[in-house]
Amino acid sequence: MLAIAHFCYDWIQSVPVLYSPQQIGPLYFKSMHLVSIFEINDTGNQPQSHQINYLIDEGKFPIEVAKGANTTLSLVYDTLIEYNRNEKNIKITCDNCGG
Repeated sequence: MLAIAHFCYDWIQSVPVLYSPQQIGPLYFKSMHLVSIFEINDTGNQPQSHQINYLIDEGKFPIEVAKGANTTLSLVYDTLIEYNRNEKNIKITCDNCGG
């Protein structure tokens, strides 16, 4: 039987998180820190699929690059190197939605 690894990925919306528990005052709760989530699912020939999440601080993206093609492909490549089980065939599905 031909083994095929299947990965599907997408950027999830940016989520606000608490930034510093030592910051005092009501402004702390009004200015949340944003974190981007990139998720990739490994749905290949396994009894159970699993999801890998990358959390990226909005301030850590290079200027004017953010969630561009280079960032996305770097994360996909990292996942393929880390989690591929040496299959010769890989199927990749992505959501190219602009909104």
